Amino acid sequence: MKYFIRIILLLPILACGYFSAQQSEPKHEPTPVKLVRFNTPTPTATPTPNPQPLTPATATLLPTDTPTSTATPVESQGDSLPTVTPEPTSLPPTPTPAPAIAVPPTIQPSDLPTLQPSNSSPHLGYGVQLAEAKNMELAVKGGFTWAKHDLNLRKDTNFTANADNLLSDLLGKYGTKNVLLKLIVWNEGGLPDAPRTPEEVTTFASNAATVAEFVRNRYRGMYHTIAYEVWNEPNLNYEWESNPNPAEYVILLRATAEAIRQADPDAWIVSGAPSPGGDFDDLKFLEGMYANGAKGLMDAVGSHPYGGPWPYDRPNGTDEAGNGWPYFRKVEAQRAIMEKYGDTETQIWATEFSWLAGIPNCDFGEHTRWQVTPQQQADYLVAAYQYADQNWPWMGPMFVVYDFAISGRYDRCHPASGYSILRPDPNSPEIISLAAQALFAMPKNSAW
Repeated sequence: MKYFIRIILLLPILACGYFSAQQSEPKHEPTPVKLVRFNTPTPTATPTPNPQPLTPATATLLPTDTPTSTATPVESQGDSLPTVTPEPTSLPPTPTPAPAIAVPPTIQPSDLPTLQPSNSSPHLGYGVQLAEAKNMELAVKGGFTWAKHDLNLRKDTNFTANADNLLSDLLGKYGTKNVLLKLIVWNEGGLPDAPRTPEEVTTFASNAATVAEFVRNRYRGMYHTIAYEVWNEPNLNYEWESNPNPAEYVILLRATAEAIRQADPDAWIVSGAPSPGGDFDDLKFLEGMYANGAKGLMDAVGSHPYGGPWPYDRPNGTDEAGNGWPYFRKVEAQRAIMEKYGDTETQIWATEFSWLAGIPNCDFGEHTRWQVTPQQQADYLVAAYQYADQNWPWMGPMFVVYDFAISGRYDRCHPASGYSILRPDPNSPEIISLAAQALFAMPKNSAW
């Protein structure tokens, strides 16, 4: 009985201890859920050149005075949009946008002059014209081993550091094997500033040589080919300060080619591609270049064989009313001019080309009447590479307009978005167009 009484007396003490322990135990707050918002632009930090050794170990490091954080990010240099090609002067100056996409029917090829092949260089290459280096990873996985990107050589910019930022990504991070740098000068307002005076030409050539020497020393052993395109569409008023002149352009090409070859004898020199609908007719401009001594200055002639509204196999760009339009096979007429001047060994590189895929409710200005459907864009681009492979032994790399629609610089109805093969789908997170799917999947037959 006495034990039972003791237990009864202890019960209040035990109860107090229990509740005291319960109150002193720490509370566990629930972990908040982290929300992820898709398709929200992420600010990009300014990249700086990597001073550490690059892979492979054979890459040569820069001296300790290598430019670093003063570099402008490559992605923000001027306007790297493929230049909007002016409509040929034979067309109405203010075309009315077509309400529906309509493509002229394919016609039978006509007889063309026999074109002699060039056997001195590898045939064909698969490339993309980049707005942002980070998008190259997808292209490499799709079998595109060439990348083209702009490089602003304005004298008050840190262009060697910008080149370093770009190539450390393309060569070191994404495994690109071949790079074409389009050398250009944009003023502070982002407009082309053509080197036309002797002083400007000398400065441009010297800056180009500085870049070429830097690239050769730092990235030797990491790439298969480094090439330099000297200016862009010099037959346009916009690109050549309202006075396109093939003789003036050859002066720039000669000085730049000589300077780059002294800095890097293995570099490729590509002439600036004329616009297929330029203020100065592109075929006459090319002939003017050869008449002023262009032969032998470049390793490849740059070309922009945009398809206009026509299928890839259209042999001319003349419509029923006699008006001229861009067409893919115009490059054959360029080749005929080269052969006329005895230049059968130099390649042609398609440094920019595509078809504009229509987007509902978009007015592309003068490009509206050139638009095709997304499926036609895919079909024509694949067929264009196949046609070049089978019929143009003198064709080198071909660069399709790639990622301008997703770069954040252009709205969905800008021509750059229509020509791009990567574009946002408003109904899904996908950016792979029908054209990109088809190009990545097609068999590649490159000798590079």
